[in-house]
Amino acid sequence: MKIRKPDTAEWYYLSFRQAIGFDQSLSNNYLSGLSIHQHAGNGSTSKTVWKNTLLDGENLADSVNSLSITQLAHDENSVTIQVSLPNICTRNQPTVSLTPQSQTDLAGSTLSYDVNITNNDSANCSDSSWSVATQIPSDWPEVFSSNEITIAPGSNTSINWQVSSADSAVDNNYALTVDLVDAGTIIHDKTMAANYTVTTPGDTQPPSAPTGLTASGSRYFCESLFWASQPKQAAKT
Repeated sequence: MKIRKPDTAEWYYLSFRQAIGFDQSLSNNYLSGLSIHQHAGNGSTSKTVWKNTLLDGENLADSVNSLSITQLAHDENSVTIQVSLPNICTRNQPTVSLTPQSQTDLAGSTLSYDVNITNNDSANCSDSSWSVATQIPSDWPEVFSSNEITIAPGSNTSINWQVSSADSAVDNNYALTVDLVDAGTIIHDKTMAANYTVTTPGDTQPPSAPTGLTASGSRYFCESLFWASQPKQAAKT
């Protein structure tokens, strides 16, 4: 078994050895319990450095690296040990949601999306920071409530994203993308996508009463009426 020794970039090597086979001539210093050696672990042929051989109840304490190795019990064939390691920070991918996933409105309208981020790092980690980048049509304006966010482990926050389609946007489905980037921790990077549909509603209003009527000559009791048409435009809601 080996345990990392971070301050020197070496390893502690743990073994329980008996005076048989290759180890038949070992000194009793190595046979009374857990034997602890130190080595770089880099494949070199240099010898290991013996640190200690523990008896039941004894321990090796490494205060620099906040770890300890304790021998609890042993018999002829095995040894029971307890290893206490320092609090370790484990970085995890955040949980991110972008809501709503899809919205529809007229060209030139502003729609609101919410980005929710949960920092899933372990409690021993420091706060993490993300920068926010987006991919939308080049002529569409946007506003974020914040372009930089910092979140403590186990906490979450939301930012609001306002996206306006161009007045000239044609009816279509447009993809919107949010990229969360942590320059220091690549596992934190996350991309989410939503949809903005531009649509022009059909003509649902009845025509107005005609004005400026003119009549041609009467023939066989029929009249032909003519008036100038007026174009209608869809109103934004």
